[in-house]
Parts: sequence; C-alpha cells; structure tokens
Amino acid sequence: MKIKLSSNLKYILGACLLAFLSYGFIKSGLEVLEGSKRLTEVQEEVLSLESEKNKLEEEIEYKKTEEYIEEKSRNDLNLVKPGETIYVVKKSGESKEKSPSVLSETDEKMDLTYKDANWYMWYRLFF
Repeated sequence: MKIKLSSNLKYILGACLLAFLSYGFIKSGLEVLEGSKRLTEVQEEVLSLESEKNKLEEEIEYKKTEEYIEEKSRNDLNLVKPGETIYVVKKSGESKEKSPSVLSETDEKMDLTYKDANWYMWYRLFF
C-alpha cells in the first residue's frame, strides 16, 4: 500500500511541476509576442519621426536662404529695397477692413519715404 501512495504522490507532484512549468513557458511566450508587437509599433513611430525630422530640416534650410528672408520681409513686414516705390491697389467698393494692408488709415497717409517708417510700422503692428 505504501508503494501505491508514493507513486500517486509522484504523479501528483509531477503534474503540479508540469503545470507550473507550462504556465511559465506560456507567460514567457505571451511576453515575447507583446514585445515584438511593441517593437514594430516603435519602429513605425521612429520612421514617422525621422520623416518629420527630414521635412523640418529641409524647411529650416529653406528658411535660411536669402530668397525666403526677402519674401518674408516684403510680404509680412512690408519692407522695400532702397529706391523702390510702393503702390497699393484697392478695388472699388472694398472696405478698409478687408484691405490686405497692415497699415491703418492714418498710416496710409504717412509718407513711406520717411526715414523711420520701418520702426513705425513695427510699432503699429504690435500696439
């Protein structure tokens, strides 16, 4: 009878050990699958960020060019080269609020050849 009891105990212990090891292997396998999924997500994110970085670097290089600086100073700050004359063309019936010019009504009367016109336009832009 002792032999039967000890052999049953061996089977029970063996089954418990097998269940414990199976649980560990299954858990490890699931962690590996989750890790590989996360790895592919991170790799896609890295590619996306590298693409965005390249676009931003190209934009920075363009914004360092003389062409961009001149374009911005002419369009946004209403700057002109020495000797140039500014002409503002308004359509008939267009209200002053819809005017693309940054200058107000009093600023339009100001002589643009005035030596401090640039600082005054900056002042009017912010205040």
